[in-house]
Amino acid sequence: VASTFFKGEDPIGKLVKIDDQWLEVIGVLESKSLFTETVGELAARDLNTDVYVPLSLFLNRFTRENILSSEIQQITVQISNSDRLIEASALIDEILKRHHFNNDDYSIVIPYELLKQEEKERRIYNFLLGAIAAISLLVGGIGIMNIMLATVMERTREIGIRRAVGARKIDIMGQFVTESVAISITGGIIGVFVGVILSLIVSLFTDITTHIRPYSVFIAFSFSVIVGVSFGYLPAKNAANLKPVDSIRHE
Repeated sequence: VASTFFKGEDPIGKLVKIDDQWLEVIGVLESKSLFTETVGELAARDLNTDVYVPLSLFLNRFTRENILSSEIQQITVQISNSDRLIEASALIDEILKRHHFNNDDYSIVIPYELLKQEEKERRIYNFLLGAIAAISLLVGGIGIMNIMLATVMERTREIGIRRAVGARKIDIMGQFVTESVAISITGGIIGVFVGVILSLIVSLFTDITTHIRPYSVFIAFSFSVIVGVSFGYLPAKNAANLKPVDSIRHE
């Protein structure tokens, strides 16, 4: 609306005429995305064509029958968190009941079709994130296993000397599994740090609110330990099964 009536000008402080009533512009809302599709029976509308005025001003100045009847016909409520839509609708219902003295002369319409579509998109989004995370864990685990296999080859003589002086197979396995877990936990710490930074950047530059819960960090570190143990077991087993005599002779 601002770009239509005030092209290239600052509309703040200027007057607009709405049905013989002059109103002063005190602010301009940010542009909203245009939605043209229809979901079920609920058609989305262009919010960029809306003009907002105080309710008291509207009731006092726009009282003609063709504009406003003796009562408000519709109230549109926008919920910032769609997960609490049902809870919010119940609260609105209680408020209306008190003001209408429990008369059932109103109805609350909830856009279930939009909620279903949003839930479907959320499931797809979570599935894609899970697939990406699984692939990343697999690639990272294979990388750790290759590093540990190369380490075993380079330290063959060290392993042979340790076995010769009395180290047990379980000691050798424990050493290499511990090193594998240490590598994966280091990667987990770096990943958590990068994730926190990216979450802060997203919250700072977009309208998306991000929350980092303690249990998610715990789960991340748990997976780091699991990956370290799982992909470090084979190199550790190979190291433990090396014969001391052959290992000492290895060059």
